[in-house]
Amino acid sequence: MLSLLTALLALVAPQQLFAYDMGKPLDIKVNRVSTSGGARIADLTYASATRGRVPAYLVSPIDRPITAAVEYGHWSLGDRNEFLPEATAMARYGMVSHRFFPTHLLFAQHPGPVRNSEISPIR
Repeated sequence: MLSLLTALLALVAPQQLFAYDMGKPLDIKVNRVSTSGGARIADLTYASATRGRVPAYLVSPIDRPITAAVEYGHWSLGDRNEFLPEATAMARYGMVSHRFFPTHLLFAQHPGPVRNSEISPIR
């Protein structure tokens, strides 16, 4: 695995790996906001850098100042619901987190446009 990363870095400058067009708007659309266990959970989508929309949750504390932020990544074919209980629990300590569903997996499963009914709800 390390040799693969080394080969990739030899081909692409590290700053290019995370390059994006900062001029493009995020176009955030909030579908629903709910509360659970001292956390505010915003079910939202935003414009993908490549195509379509990215379904995500933004979990934040309700009655505490934000003290930290974390990006949760899920396992292999997991989705944005994975680690949602942990993100909700950590919001009680002032942590805000972003949970998303990678669009490359979404489009592999759904080659056409994605409808809201195809996105799993908050559990």
